[in-house]
Amino acid sequence: MLAIVGQEEYVWKKAQADAELEVAEADFKRFKELITNKIVSPQQLAETRRRLDVARAGADLAHKKLNDTVLRAPFDASVGKRLINPGEYVRTGTQAFYLVRLNPLKFKGDVPERYAPDVKMGDQVIAYPESSSQMPAQGKIIRVGPSVYNDSRSFPIEAEIPNQEGAIKPGTFARLSILTKTIENTLTVPENAVFSFAGSPRAFVIENGKAREQTVETAGKTKDRVMVAKGLREGEKVAITGVELLSDGQAVAVR
Repeated sequence: MLAIVGQEEYVWKKAQADAELEVAEADFKRFKELITNKIVSPQQLAETRRRLDVARAGADLAHKKLNDTVLRAPFDASVGKRLINPGEYVRTGTQAFYLVRLNPLKFKGDVPERYAPDVKMGDQVIAYPESSSQMPAQGKIIRVGPSVYNDSRSFPIEAEIPNQEGAIKPGTFARLSILTKTIENTLTVPENAVFSFAGSPRAFVIENGKAREQTVETAGKTKDRVMVAKGLREGEKVAITGVELLSDGQAVAVR
């Protein structure tokens, strides 16, 4: 319950409608008994039934108007801003409160159009709030925009993020990782091991005390590691520090 409109007039109208309904019900009951003795005509009984229906509808409307004097929140939320004051006259449609839903949160963002074939409703996501003190939160995509924006060449998405503890405040900026597919038994190397030269990713493999430059084919990233589709074998040692100082065939000492 957020607010109550002055109820006196609506309480009186409800009492009046209830009284009229009670009289109409009594009249209809009495006419039903009289028609068996042919004291009243079927037309009189039909008119009494019509008055009963009108009285019942009037009572239902009066009850609804009285219930409508109580303004209730449509969902569990906190009041972010109150826009009306006690004793103030408000018209129908006047905004009264600004409500903030704390759990779950809705993430709204844009995804580059090249990922359009990969992103779909139900995909699992991880939200990384801008505040370093807030832990990542998992959720899922609940809406994928039907079209691409002309100016940014991106499409909108919405994700639902559980926030049971209320650790993330609504309005917070966050980055979102979207799980578009699952790859089993893939080879990964630390992100520092892969560098780009002439537009192609490469890595230095350490063999027999020397650095061997190797062209690799990557298949994406997972956290702080790069997935390697081709160019490296499981068990090979790769350089992850001082990579910018190495050259093909250079002697190295592993520390």
